[in-house]
Amino acid sequence: MGLYNLESIREISKGNSDYVLPEDVKQRITDLLNNLPIPQYPTPTPPSYQYVNQQKPNYTDNRIRSPNAIDNKARIQQVVGIDTVWEKQKAFVATKVEKKEGIEKLINDIRICLNKISNKNYDSQRETIFKYIDDIMEETDDENNIENVKKIVASIFETASTNKFYSILYAELYNDLVLKYPIFRELVRNFIDTYIESIHTIEYVEPEVNYDKHCLNNKNNDKRRAMSVFMVNLMKKQLLTKEDVINSILQLLELVVSYIDIEKKNYDIEEITENIFLFISTAEKELLEEPKWTIVYNMIKQCSQMKTKEHKSLTNRAVFKYKDICDLLKKIC
Repeated sequence: MGLYNLESIREISKGNSDYVLPEDVKQRITDLLNNLPIPQYPTPTPPSYQYVNQQKPNYTDNRIRSPNAIDNKARIQQVVGIDTVWEKQKAFVATKVEKKEGIEKLINDIRICLNKISNKNYDSQRETIFKYIDDIMEETDDENNIENVKKIVASIFETASTNKFYSILYAELYNDLVLKYPIFRELVRNFIDTYIESIHTIEYVEPEVNYDKHCLNNKNNDKRRAMSVFMVNLMKKQLLTKEDVINSILQLLELVVSYIDIEKKNYDIEEITENIFLFISTAEKELLEEPKWTIVYNMIKQCSQMKTKEHKSLTNRAVFKYKDICDLLKKIC
């Protein structure tokens, strides 16, 4: 192995050497230069100590090491003999935040209130929301008011579906809105169809296959479960009828029965079953006297007695969930 003293290294760095690097070594260094984010710094001008009508150079700049310094890339290129061009770093461009004005700003302010609302500040946030809605009503005609109210209703349902913990509070707010603005009652039923449609979008994605989509699917499942609870709380405020909730449960049960003998529907069945459980456990005794309740109960009991080996997509987890519902109903009754 050859040994190099400091003087030899200096001579080599000046190019005073007959030794030439092998091509494969040059190629590896080129690859490193292309892949490593080595910044290019300007070579400073040596100080002349005379500054006439010029700004004195700032030699405290971290980029300037010494008057004789050269940038890292140039030194590597000089030693190795590789001709490469380094790209300048792109200038930072600040993200522009779009400023909302007029009606859009008021609707956005309502969304902010919805996200801030809690048991402690409910009254003050509700009054603030009322004020924003009054301002919207005053600034637009009747036709546009309907569209704006739809946006407000959508915001309420969206917020309620992301926070199951405050579901009762959001139902209370919606009831207060209906009492003050009757138009809100007309729009609440539209979201039953939206909820049922979302059931048909359930899918399972392996995290190893597409992690982002897997996380998005889990988020949608959580929102759907929160919406199930919110619908029951709206029913308790007489904003939805008991028949509305019963019909929703029946549609979910019918979907389960239609899926059990279809390949790769096990995840759908488990998720739908979880929502059925939330509907019934949250409603408690509210549904027991409805005419269609017997149909619901019989279907749940039937699912609890099914054998997984007899159906392609029925899992033990789903069957035990139906058993849990039956045990819950025995306690309630």
